Amino acid sequence: MRTACCTWAPSTWRTPTPAGCSSVPRGALCRWSTTARGRSRHPLPSRTDVHAAIDSLTSETGRRPSVLALATRLGLANTTFRRNYPDICDELAAIARTPSGTTAADAYSTVQANNARLRRDNRDLAEQLELAIVAERKVLGCNQQSLMLAH
Repeated sequence: MRTACCTWAPSTWRTPTPAGCSSVPRGALCRWSTTARGRSRHPLPSRTDVHAAIDSLTSETGRRPSVLALATRLGLANTTFRRNYPDICDELAAIARTPSGTTAADAYSTVQANNARLRRDNRDLAEQLELAIVAERKVLGCNQQSLMLAH
């Protein structure tokens, strides 16, 4: 146990004061909590807190958050978050893989439209290439004629 080291904590710390801590009254929030190995341990956020953080990040960025961004927001390491909330990680991964509101018919029509645009662009570029070749031949033809006249 740590003694005379605790400080008054913000309300986000839910760890009760450990026995033997003399700097704050018993039962008040304390920043230190020890395990059997003597490591500091903070309680995990509740599922309600996690979903609130997801909603908050979604409203701030306009898209679903990554697991790393969510873990950072909650003050956890990425691995700790993944270990303790695998179902939420799976939900976020599934949402990220499927575009919202897109159906197979929409995807097919998008591919068709892109292919038609690319074919038009290809046709236009081929015409421009032919014109450039003709213009270069004219220039080369004029240069060859002038070389022959000079000799």
